[in-house]
Amino acid sequence: MLPSYPTTMENSYTLLAVLIWLAIGFYFGLFFINRILEPLYIYIFRRPIYLYWYPVIKKLSPERQKILTDNVPFYRRLSPQHKKYFEHRVVGFLESYQFYGKNELVVTDEIYVMIASAYVMLTFGMRLFKTNVFNKIIIYPDSYQSTISNKLHNGEFNPQLKAIVFSWNHFKRGYLKGDDNLNLGIHEFTHALHQHGLRRGDQSAIIFADRYARIMKEVKHPPNAQRLIDSEYFRIYAYTNDYEFLAVILEHFFETPHVFEKEFPQLFQNVKRMINYR
Repeated sequence: MLPSYPTTMENSYTLLAVLIWLAIGFYFGLFFINRILEPLYIYIFRRPIYLYWYPVIKKLSPERQKILTDNVPFYRRLSPQHKKYFEHRVVGFLESYQFYGKNELVVTDEIYVMIASAYVMLTFGMRLFKTNVFNKIIIYPDSYQSTISNKLHNGEFNPQLKAIVFSWNHFKRGYLKGDDNLNLGIHEFTHALHQHGLRRGDQSAIIFADRYARIMKEVKHPPNAQRLIDSEYFRIYAYTNDYEFLAVILEHFFETPHVFEKEFPQLFQNVKRMINYR
């Protein structure tokens, strides 16, 4: 008797079964990593297992990439691979949030890229970097009357409107001089990140909330608080409330990191761990 061979249909069923089992294995592998292994890893090491995993890297146009290169020192210092991740996140940010120009302001490529880059820079150490505490960016040409305070503002985070608001004139000033510890983009996005970190339960938020609690406990210890004030390193506005303190110290973290680390090494390390910068 001649040996029998699998038919084409039998081969197809076998291949399909293998693919199904591979898919099931992949799913349960991800489940084990994300729901069991990573929470344990975060509990021990206070950082996620991995940061960047993108099957397809999204790219900026050459014109928008040049805006990054010309205006964002943080981006220029990145390795070639991390520059790709940074650009991918800029594209993702621009796809996720709406931009609105006010008082006849036209939203240009420069505005899109510069504002997105400020947020991506702040959250570059977080795997889940997007948030739903805001969904729109509103840009005025200059100072504007806030709907919250009815006073002139240069920028704000409005949680009721789910909006980040900027004066473009003042936003740009944050990049014209990169070591004056004044960066409107970092400042206002930190307010949003603060709310996200204290209200959400994702990996990045857990790390943020844990380290933030430690920071505030240490800086409110009377001798530490007095030393901070006496140093005059952080502008007096930082001591308005906890939200402003966090926003100001993150401006310093990005603008004068070497001075920050020298003046307050423990606080610097805690901020670094809070936003998971390696």
